[in-house]
Amino acid sequence: MANYETSRAAVLALKYVNNTNKCVFLTGKAGSGKTTFLKRIVEITHKSTVIAAPTGIAAINAGGVTLHSLFQLPFGMFIPDSIIPDDFPNHLQIHTPKTLISTIRLSKPKMQLLRKMELLIIDEVSMLRSDLLDAINTILCYVRRNNMPFGGVQILFIGDLQQLPPVVKDIERGLLRRFYKDEFIFSAQVFQSNNLIYVELEKIFRQSDADFISVLNNIRDNCLTTKDKQLLATRCKTESEIENDKGYVYLTTHNMKADGINSRKLSKLNSQEYTYQAEISDDFPERIYPIEPSMTLKVGAQVMFLKNDVSGEQLFYNGKIGFVESLDEEEVIVGFEDDTPSIYVEKYTWENVRFKLNKKTDSIEENVKGRFVHFPLKLAWAITIHKSQGLTFEKAIIDVTSAFAPGQIYVALSRMTALSGLILLSNINQNLLFENRALLDFAKTKKPIDSLFDEYDDSVFDYVKQFATVAFSFETIENTHKYKISPFTVVSSKAGTPSEKSLLDEIRTHFTELLSIANNFIRQLSSISAQKKDNKKTFLTDRIEKAANYFLPLIKKHRTDIQEVIRKQRGKKNVKQFTTELKEINELYITQIEHIKKSELLAKSLVSGNDIAKDDVVKNANMKKTAHRNDKRKSHEISFEMFQEGNSIQEIAENRAYTEATILKHLTVHIESGQIKPEKFIVKEKKDLIYKAVNEISSLRLTPIFEHLEKKVPYEELRVAVSAFKFDFPDSEFIES
Repeated sequence: MANYETSRAAVLALKYVNNTNKCVFLTGKAGSGKTTFLKRIVEITHKSTVIAAPTGIAAINAGGVTLHSLFQLPFGMFIPDSIIPDDFPNHLQIHTPKTLISTIRLSKPKMQLLRKMELLIIDEVSMLRSDLLDAINTILCYVRRNNMPFGGVQILFIGDLQQLPPVVKDIERGLLRRFYKDEFIFSAQVFQSNNLIYVELEKIFRQSDADFISVLNNIRDNCLTTKDKQLLATRCKTESEIENDKGYVYLTTHNMKADGINSRKLSKLNSQEYTYQAEISDDFPERIYPIEPSMTLKVGAQVMFLKNDVSGEQLFYNGKIGFVESLDEEEVIVGFEDDTPSIYVEKYTWENVRFKLNKKTDSIEENVKGRFVHFPLKLAWAITIHKSQGLTFEKAIIDVTSAFAPGQIYVALSRMTALSGLILLSNINQNLLFENRALLDFAKTKKPIDSLFDEYDDSVFDYVKQFATVAFSFETIENTHKYKISPFTVVSSKAGTPSEKSLLDEIRTHFTELLSIANNFIRQLSSISAQKKDNKKTFLTDRIEKAANYFLPLIKKHRTDIQEVIRKQRGKKNVKQFTTELKEINELYITQIEHIKKSELLAKSLVSGNDIAKDDVVKNANMKKTAHRNDKRKSHEISFEMFQEGNSIQEIAENRAYTEATILKHLTVHIESGQIKPEKFIVKEKKDLIYKAVNEISSLRLTPIFEHLEKKVPYEELRVAVSAFKFDFPDSEFIES
């Protein structure tokens, strides 16, 4: 039953994240597959996604960035009030919404990134403070000019609140309690108006022993039973009793003790030592180093792998313990006590990523700022509990005598695969196991999974309706026409010919009319009842499809006209600003078209019940999916390659910001070389007619042929036929005419 429920929970969470705009809190006990879920959603989601975490190490492990770097957050406290109380200490750095907005310095690319972001994944949220989350909400609302929670961004929170808690200084705790019930994320004020979809993964994959799982659950819930205590007591040993135990990793609460144990154990080995230095390139700050940059090893040293085997053979995993079997200046071979095959350890590359908006593809991409290359190993006689989070051990000696939070005890013990590999240096300190009323109350807000499935369809409906509202909202384009393009049409000396300025004025006038029609459509969307009706999905889909069919051709026509004006500025002087403004509005048109196309996909998925895949959106909605604009080849070669890939002339023109006539001209180069058959664009009878005209007037010039055929054949077909003629009759006497 547990496996069935867990499968349903994971599927439910994936559906809510990918197909709705609801914020989701995904939790689960240690070893329940939260990290696997994170990787899966990044792999499949069609949304523009950014990954972040509260700390540098957590961010590196999740493949993301720190929240502080993403939002340029200043350090210190945040209070959700307009005035800092008079009795707050002056030496503390405290921000209000107003001072926060005035303090942050977001670059234009960063603001564009935050505006494009649809989904923010925050990993290890147990360490995220409530005031920090409200600060993030403040910044997103400000940057996105949207007063919805998080500025309309969907947040996926991943973590176990029973594990490592947020760090709050004693002096801060009392001050924060004036505004927050406690330090956990669910106490943030943004959640007072934004209900979380609370999903828990219940199946435990790390442990299989029912008794041990029961003990861990009771520690997590702060309710150890007498039976649990007796069972744990059987695992207690003294320091002297474990001195010669091999293959165990010592888990302790403080770095100094862990480092001391590792140094002492290494010094006792008589073998030659080798020191290996990390290869650090570009921007990889010391504060996020995944391991120490200098690593000294000897044959016989106990080591731990820090990554899973990427070969797919599963020869080792993150947390697997072994010993150095042999080594020299260049290589390290690790053996194991369990007689599994020895491993030649290859270096691993950790990346410091930043997310950025690629203007050419209009998508959020990872940008690798720096790399840290090293053997994915560390001395493993001892490690701190904090650094063990996410690791798995078969054998461990755990010292929690100096633990200061119940989460530390749970994290330490839950690293184990089985009770048989556990050694405790003391009994569990009962004083650290106490009920956190806030966590218990929050847990009670979790709805039954069947109830969440029942609510899912309405949530999808609301998401599609909201997305369509944005897709058909044309205010940004209207304002750009009004405040950036129109001034150029008034002041004749700035740029553009009179005819070009007249065209831009016509576009603006027509677009203003479109805006009025679009606003009427948006009002229709908002009036669609959320009450349960059998046909509401079909009705919404039908309305979106009809709106798309009406608006898309008109918007594309305007964009084509603007592209033509842009093209005509090439080579002119003193038109840089004019061209820049035109290119900006061209990008806005592209984004609007993509949003409308995506709203159609979302509407169709609403009716069909099928999830949208990332590839569907890229294929059908993203007009700038290729990187051809960075290509240094000749323009006609790029168009030819895109044509070979199956793109139509219209699609190539839209992708490359050219007119269709220009793209056809590119392709005729390859008709002339025989790489493209003319029959792709012209019927044989029409081609033969043009061939006859060429021979009759002894010329390959388009205008004389056009006149000879009484202007009945379009120039596009003439161009194709003439290029084909040059291929068919390369020795013709008037080939150069």
